[in-house]
Amino acid sequence: MKLFITIILILFISTGNIYALELSLNSADTSPYSTLEDNGFYDILLKEVFENLGIDIEINHLLSKRSIQNADNGIDDGEFARIEGTDVEYKNLKIVPEPLVDFYFVAYSKNSKIVISNWDSLNNHSIAFINGWVYLQNNVPDSVSVTLVSNEDSLFKMLLKDRVEIILYSKLRGLSKIERDGLEDVFLLDQPLASRGMYLYLNKKYEYLVPDITTELVNIKENGRYMEIMEEYLVFQ
Repeated sequence: MKLFITIILILFISTGNIYALELSLNSADTSPYSTLEDNGFYDILLKEVFENLGIDIEINHLLSKRSIQNADNGIDDGEFARIEGTDVEYKNLKIVPEPLVDFYFVAYSKNSKIVISNWDSLNNHSIAFINGWVYLQNNVPDSVSVTLVSNEDSLFKMLLKDRVEIILYSKLRGLSKIERDGLEDVFLLDQPLASRGMYLYLNKKYEYLVPDITTELVNIKENGRYMEIMEEYLVFQ
């Protein structure tokens, strides 16, 4: 009898469904990455990853700054998607070291003739981006006139109302917004300013989950499911 129970326990653990948890994850992302209906690229990907581990997730959509602060403070259990190094400032967060996707930081303008090729080319232009996007805050030259806004809608309103010449944003999120709202007067400018891997972070109390989540992300990429999700949900890739 003891041998039978031991075998059953071994088989149960070997399936990977070794956790009985529900985690609260925050995101400030918008379509096509994350949506209020939880059917964006990140939403589908992470739900499958965590389901394979026997973990339920609840996704909260918050403003960028609040989203990561709540995860860092332990009000919620994690946050996605952020660049590598976010845990330097938010020290209670632990990175899941397998990237969710490569993310392109780009410029949009109503003037398609503006040439933006690097960070220094932003000089002499007024720009806006979303508060809490630390990578942009760290790379936009101090000499540039910057307006910080709270969300995607405010960002594009700044541009449409000619309050700034350029907005900095994600390539795919921006293209999705343009298509969704029919913004024919907004143009993607030149090459990306930068490309960075984007990651899931967990509050340190769940650091023990990181190795298994990493393994599941790698498995989904290797078995072809990752590309299936990408082709279905990242329509502008």
